Amino acid sequence: MVVSTVGRFATNYTRLAAWFVGVYLACTILMESGFVALVTRYGDPALFWHIGKEWRHGKIPYQEVWDSKPPGIFLINAIADAVSPESFWGLAAIVALFTISYQLLPVSPLQPR
Repeated sequence: MVVSTVGRFATNYTRLAAWFVGVYLACTILMESGFVALVTRYGDPALFWHIGKEWRHGKIPYQEVWDSKPPGIFLINAIADAVSPESFWGLAAIVALFTISYQLLPVSPLQPR
């Protein structure tokens, strides 16, 4: 009788913990991705997306289109443009993937070791 009660408590606790983790990840993704998808029409993110898009269409970064950022940011935005060429939802999906992977890391890569 005691074993079944403990087992039931552990199962309920596991479900509750999984639910909280799922809600936390969903809120984090919605906040990050929604911001990217809805607000990036102006400023630096729009410029990075434009340069990535031009790079994907054959223009040469730093010669035909230019900004003083490293090429990785343009590559990420070029991939996002390939995913969703007419909107920022491709970039929002990439941000969501980075957000999930960062949340699942046991130690932040930004913390000193």
